[in-house]
Amino acid sequence: MSGAANRELGKFLRNRRESRSPNQMGIAPRGRRRTPGLRREEVAERAGVSTTWYTWLEQGRPVRASRQVLDSIARALDLSAAETMHLFKLAGEKPLSGSPAPLKISPAYDRLLRRLEPNPAYIINRRLDLLSWNKGVVALLPHLDMLPPEDRNIVWLMCTDPWMHELIPDWQGQVSRLTAMLRSESADAIDDPEFQYLIRRIEAASPEFRQAWATRRLETFRSGSLNWHHPAAGTFTADYVRLHIADDPRLSVVIQILRNPETLNKLADIIASMSLDVEVA
Repeated sequence: MSGAANRELGKFLRNRRESRSPNQMGIAPRGRRRTPGLRREEVAERAGVSTTWYTWLEQGRPVRASRQVLDSIARALDLSAAETMHLFKLAGEKPLSGSPAPLKISPAYDRLLRRLEPNPAYIINRRLDLLSWNKGVVALLPHLDMLPPEDRNIVWLMCTDPWMHELIPDWQGQVSRLTAMLRSESADAIDDPEFQYLIRRIEAASPEFRQAWATRRLETFRSGSLNWHHPAAGTFTADYVRLHIADDPRLSVVIQILRNPETLNKLADIIASMSLDVEVA
């Protein structure tokens, strides 16, 4: 690293440290504070490094930080995905797979999902986990809210849930397509234990997934259409698009746009009946 890069790294860390309040980070007050934000020793303790070494880093001294240490500092400061990427770039390192910063969904995106109803819309990460969804999705998958978080994955549901087999006429084709999409993310997730656990879990549960995964076919997401066969809404086609979230490039919104006004009305009726059931309960 050059001297300029060291100094910029130090300024960046100090800026982020001073912008974090102890209450925000869950740190109990320790006496009177003369400077804003966290103390250096508090960040060092959370990151598992010495206060002296962290101070040198903030001072722009020529000290070398490993990827693991940078990851710990990013977590200690609760950096966003963009901030974490910037930290690693300043340090001349490639971020660890699995993205150290936690995923955060702005409430504005949840409001967007609701505005899109009755069109099904949801937010996913690169592992194709379902992180947030609207009532249009629940109208198609009524048991989704009751599933444990580890089962709320598009590939897992497609491969293991009998309901999906009934809903999707081209079920085999969708298994192959989604598996290829998941495979395309695997190069960046070799060291991610959660990603590897997901793969092993689906392999153990689905022979169709095992066969498709073994082909090593790759496919990136492309807009297209999907046919559904729903017991209440009937047979219909939805055009789908995927929009990346600027707040966090690991997240994206998938919207299924229903072509037929009659289907829109049927899904709206299903959503209305769901709301009535909740009120009665």
